[in-house]
This record gives sequence, C-alpha cells and structure tokens, in this order.
Amino acid sequence: MIDLPWYLRNLLRLAGIFFRFSRLVIGALTLRRALKRARPAVLPSSVSQLTANSRRHPRVCSVDGVRSPATYGLLRPVILLPLGFSDLTETQQLAVMCHELRR
Repeated sequence: MIDLPWYLRNLLRLAGIFFRFSRLVIGALTLRRALKRARPAVLPSSVSQLTANSRRHPRVCSVDGVRSPATYGLLRPVILLPLGFSDLTETQQLAVMCHELRR
C-alpha cells in the first residue's frame, strides 16, 4: 500500500464523498423528472387490491423511460412501473408489487 501524506488521504476521501453524494443527487433528480411524466397505472383487480391493503397506500404510476420498477418517497411513496409492466402475467405482477411493497 502506498503511504500518502495525511492531506492527500483526506483530499481523496473528500473526493470520494463528493462523487457518491453527486450520484445520489443525480439519481433523485432523475426520479423526480420521471414522476412528472408519470400516469396512473392500470392494474388488475388483485394487484390493485394488494396496493389498497398496504399500510402506506402508495400511488402506482406507469412511466416511459423507467426500465425496472422502483419505489420513491418516504412520506408519500410512489411506485414507478415501466410501460411493459402490463405485459407480465398477473402472478408476475403480484410478485413485483409484493417486492415493491415489501410484504
């Protein structure tokens, strides 16, 4: 291992923290933009019933450009679904929703 002076080690740590924080901010901004384009998702009755029985009652939206389902928000959660979600079987949709609801 290379022995660096303390100020270089601290500078590298700060650079790493800045890099990780910037990725976090960019991800949050990308999700906020996706929320602006979101439309309410059309779900089968069993899937929508599962969402209605959830503790938090999240909004479920379909978004173009989202590649995989994602849950966003702590106080008012939103489940973002890709447009191809409706092509899945009902059993697959239930499995995805259970994962997103953390049941």
